[in-house]
Formats: sequence, C-alpha cells, structure tokens
Amino acid sequence: MTNIPKDVVEKEAEQLFENWPSDDAAGSEFFFTGGSTEIRNSSSTSQSLSSQLMGVQNIKDLKRGGGVPNPAAHIEVVDDLDDFVVDRVEIVEDSQYEDLFFAVKSKIYARFDFIRILSMFFGDVPMTARDLVLNSGDFHLIEYLKTTTTDYFAVSQLAYLYALDTMGVDTVRFREQDGCPICSAHDGVLYSVRNVLNLLSSGEFLTHPYCECQWDPVIYREMYSGPLEGNLNLPDYNLRNGLVLKSVPIEMKSDIEDSLDGWESDFDSVSFINIGDYILNEVDDVDDSSGVVVVDHAGTLVVHNSYVDRFGPADFIREFRKAKLLPKVVDVNELKGSQVYFIGGRSAYHHEGRYWDINTGECLS
Repeated sequence: MTNIPKDVVEKEAEQLFENWPSDDAAGSEFFFTGGSTEIRNSSSTSQSLSSQLMGVQNIKDLKRGGGVPNPAAHIEVVDDLDDFVVDRVEIVEDSQYEDLFFAVKSKIYARFDFIRILSMFFGDVPMTARDLVLNSGDFHLIEYLKTTTTDYFAVSQLAYLYALDTMGVDTVRFREQDGCPICSAHDGVLYSVRNVLNLLSSGEFLTHPYCECQWDPVIYREMYSGPLEGNLNLPDYNLRNGLVLKSVPIEMKSDIEDSLDGWESDFDSVSFINIGDYILNEVDDVDDSSGVVVVDHAGTLVVHNSYVDRFGPADFIREFRKAKLLPKVVDVNELKGSQVYFIGGRSAYHHEGRYWDINTGECLS
C-alpha cells in the first residue's frame, strides 16, 4: 500500500501554474477579474457493453482464455481483482481531497483556457484560481468522499469528470493504461460522462478499485453547445520542417502529433475542419462526401475535425498513412485461399484489412 504525502498533492497543484504567463507569478496568489458560473450541458450520451463469458472462473481466465466448462465439474469462483491493482495509492489526510480536486480540475481547465473563461462571468470582481475552479458541488462531494473512500485514483477521476461536465463535455473514451485484461476490454469504448460519474460517486467501479486508466474527452463539434464554443481549437503552429498544423482540436493535440510522427509527407500543412463542408465548398472532383474523413487536396491534408463513432482525427490519419503504403493492385495468385467477400457486385479477397478484386487484384476498399 502506498500513501501519498500531503506535500506531493500540494506540489502537484502548484506545478499546474508554473508556466503561467506572468513574470512575477512566483510566490503570488492568482486573482481573476471576470465572472464565473456553473454551466452544465443537459444532453447525455450513453453506451453500454454486453458480453457473455463462458469458462471464466476468475479474472486470470480473461488473459489466458478459458474454455467451455464441464457442466458436472465443481466451479469455485475466485475474486482476484486485487491481483490487477498496480499501485494502491491512498489518500491519508482530509485536506488532500480538496487539494487533489483543485489540482486535477485546474489541469484540464488549463488545457481549454477555461479559468479565464469562467472569470469573465464575474465582471470586475477579483477571484483566485481556487475560487473559480472549486464550486459548492465540489465541496459537498468532497465531504462525502472523506467518509467513503481513500482511493486516490477514484477521487482523481471524479474531479476530472466533473470538470468535463462543467465544460459541457458529455462523452469520454476509456484509455487503458495498466495492462489489466478487464481494462483492456474497455479500451477505446465511449461512455456518458454522467453515467460514469454516477457509478463512481456511488462507490462502484467500471473496472476495479485503484484503476490508473484515463478518460479522453470526446467532443462532437457538429453538435457541441456549451461554454467552450469558440475555444475548442489551437492557433496554427509549425510542427516540424515547415509542416503547419491548422485548427488542431485542443483535446487531441498529443494524439494527433503522435499520428504524424516520422511521416515524410509531400504536403505543406494539415488542416482540421468539418470535411463535409470543405468538400462541398472547395473540392470539385468529389461528388459524394459520405464516409470521407481525409482528403489530400492542393498541398494540404484536410482531416475531419470531429469523431465518427469512437474514432477521431488521429485514427483517420493513421489509416490514411496505412493506405498510402499499400499498392493499388496486387497479384491475386498470392491471395488465393483468403476469405472471399462480395462488394458492389464484385468478388474480393480480404487481406491485410483491405479488399482486393478477385480477378484484377485492384484494391476496392
């Protein structure tokens, strides 16, 4: 069991503002003139998983693959969830709950410049960052958590999800971090922010206690209506060697840069925009934009700036890169024995994630 000292939590909160754009920031308490209010998006997206496991006596069977059990055999169910807890970090002092809430909420607010946005609602009333970040709902929840859990990760996730909810973000994508087979089953799955909040607030877990996995905010830009409108994208910037990234979605910056890593492309910029509108207004040789998420046009790689189901811009770029490496035609003799499918009246072999015409070897999709 690992206890987290109070000074570690306090240091985490202080480090969030070490790069604040003020020359005399060190040693000062931050105040904001503007306003704040608690703004919540009433819409909610819920998705659920259903699975049927056969021959699973304990969690380890998920990793090794349990078979169909003998009905006559005696099955003893073993609770081995604790075997998948990587680090049992506990909160040991009451003051750490508030410090942790402030540190976590401040970090996600800073990504979207939301503290400044909140301060605008206060007019000329000076406010500290702590006053803006923590609201009455947080304090009520903190008092409740003090009596129900010491799980550092559960409290951190609650603070993070409440911050997203305040910013009008109603969907998150689970990102597995610890190698646990339970968490791996949820990796990439979308969940309603409020459903997960209700689960964690009631002392339950999506996976297991002390889960270190993360939640990525999912913002459907075509439908978003909330306090972040007009503040969802980064200013244009140079990534490397003259490659300019335009209107990068703030919450996807790291993932997008990873998807472009090591790619020696022949375009000058990557622009993130509603691609349906772009094709309609800018591209003449595409009649139907349905299903199109990436277009290489006039020296610019244009990428759809929102999610399609559970996949986002970084996923679109990775798939586009894979497709660029594939040949347009293959030798069908090398594909004989592969599964045959029918696409638009044509027979095709399925190979390496693509469909190839059974007669010509042409890539169909």
